[in-house]
Amino acid sequence: MPSSSYYSPSSLSSPSSSSSKSWGLATKLADLGRDPWNHAGYVNMPIYRGSTILFPDLATLDGKKPAPLRYGLHSSPQHEALKETLTELEGGTGCVLVSSGLEAVTLPLLALLQQGERILITDGAYEPTLDFAENFLPKLGIKAQRYDPTDLAALEKILATQRDCKAILIESPSSHTFELTDIPALVACAKKHDVVTIADNSWGAGIALRPLEMGVDIVVQSGTKYVCGHSDALMGFCVAKEESFLQKLSQARAFLGLYNAPDDVALCLRGVRSLPVRYEAHRTAALRVCDFLQEQPEVSAILHPALASHPQHALWRRDCASSCGLFSFLMEKKGEGERARDLLARFTDELQLFGMGYSWGGYKSLILPAEVQGLGRQFLPDIPNDRWLLRVHVGLEDTADLVQDLDDAFLRYRAAV
Repeated sequence: MPSSSYYSPSSLSSPSSSSSKSWGLATKLADLGRDPWNHAGYVNMPIYRGSTILFPDLATLDGKKPAPLRYGLHSSPQHEALKETLTELEGGTGCVLVSSGLEAVTLPLLALLQQGERILITDGAYEPTLDFAENFLPKLGIKAQRYDPTDLAALEKILATQRDCKAILIESPSSHTFELTDIPALVACAKKHDVVTIADNSWGAGIALRPLEMGVDIVVQSGTKYVCGHSDALMGFCVAKEESFLQKLSQARAFLGLYNAPDDVALCLRGVRSLPVRYEAHRTAALRVCDFLQEQPEVSAILHPALASHPQHALWRRDCASSCGLFSFLMEKKGEGERARDLLARFTDELQLFGMGYSWGGYKSLILPAEVQGLGRQFLPDIPNDRWLLRVHVGLEDTADLVQDLDDAFLRYRAAV
């Protein structure tokens, strides 16, 4: 078989000079993983769909000669391009792709923990993560214990007494209530006790926060959110700081037979090219919406670490380069029981631009109401129960229109009360 008919190893890496220059992150994300001259000059790589990959000879099939790709379950050219780009985004050694954010969080736990060991999970973690840790890991003989992300002295005591603790899961800021973790301090504590650190960086997206540079061992993201950015694909990924962790993650992925559909990979490759620009647009729009919310008498607090009113704003300024479109605010609850729920519905149900739905990070603005006592948290911040908590994701609509939509909702709410 002529060599020109076989996919060459060199084509798995971008021929661009960006890898040898100190380009900015936005430039790298726009350029990495692309090889137009290996694809008839097309800027975007074509989508490779399939299971079978042919080998040119028996020696390659037997592994005596290198084969860049062996089977569609494991990878494809666009998978390799996305992994290269996401590794640069988080500043790690290598990347493992999975099919959802939840898989990205659970894969390191399955890869690193053994029977009889314990993981500490931040109390403010994504709810499905807590469900997995507390309801599934015990079936494997692995213990899960929550910790308060704002009390590292208490965490130090846990590590000093619970010698079976082998990993700590960080999520900063926390889901819904947006507490921050002092990541460098936590990492120093973990290293003292030889404990692995894993950080869910979906909010920071590799743009606002880079945990690997703070000493974290593994970063995970829900690529469904900001990396994809268009609410049309599901994706998760893990980026390892060291090769030893990358090998364990890759092995666990292979054991579990995890797979990413090629079309989803292509959509995420498309999304990551514009990530820095979109992230900045979400940031500026969200802060403008916050300005409006701060003026409303029904709003008692805005839970957004980039605001000076946030109790950990100084920590955000120290560790974060930016912020995104996701935050929460607290609104005074009027009435009791169903009456209170009906009044809330007057606020939410007639919003024209803010949809109610799960996930976030896309171009569509979203709002998701919750009751504080229903969050299932052990270490809730000081939030009174007579408040609605509304999580907001500010999308890419005209910001003035979003503000007007919320203003109309507050007027309906006041009229109903």
